[in-house]
Amino acid sequence: MLNVYEHEQVVCIEGILEETRSKVFFFLVDGMLIDTGAEKMQDELADVLSKLSFDQVVLTHHHEDHTGNAAWIQQNYQVPFFIHPIGQKLRRKTVYTQLIENSHGETVTLFVHKR
Repeated sequence: MLNVYEHEQVVCIEGILEETRSKVFFFLVDGMLIDTGAEKMQDELADVLSKLSFDQVVLTHHHEDHTGNAAWIQQNYQVPFFIHPIGQKLRRKTVYTQLIENSHGETVTLFVHKR
């Protein structure tokens, strides 16, 4: 179950991965969704996001509990995604074949932020 609450103008979305009892957090601030949560949260997240507005997604790092819904979000919202160049490099060294590939083989296009 996702718990959605607001704190100092930031929408906080908190979930728990049942298998590990690990908490997962993602946030919405100024139209920017920060992380996408684990793919297993997709049905609940779809309901939450249908009530919110965002125009970009920033991924903090390459772990599935932060990127698991990225492909679904990009397909349904057509918003740009951003990740730090280090995250892009780590993607190539990880066991995941694609940084944002879900169990259905769907992937997203990442736009790497460069200063």
